[in-house]
Amino acid sequence: MTEQEQRETLVDQTVHSALLEGLNVSPAFREDSEKYVAGTISADELVELTRKRFGLASSR
Repeated sequence: MTEQEQRETLVDQTVHSALLEGLNVSPAFREDSEKYVAGTISADELVELTRKRFGLASSR
């Protein structure tokens, strides 16, 4: 399995888990996660973008 396939699997599992919990997955997160799958941003950057979107402090 390629790194991109691994990233895609992780995102799919994350989205599936969120939906099972009754949460919504925003179009903005989907766009950011596509960048992560493509390898243009790291997992840490994806987390920071998501935290920023919800007004949460940086995890760094």
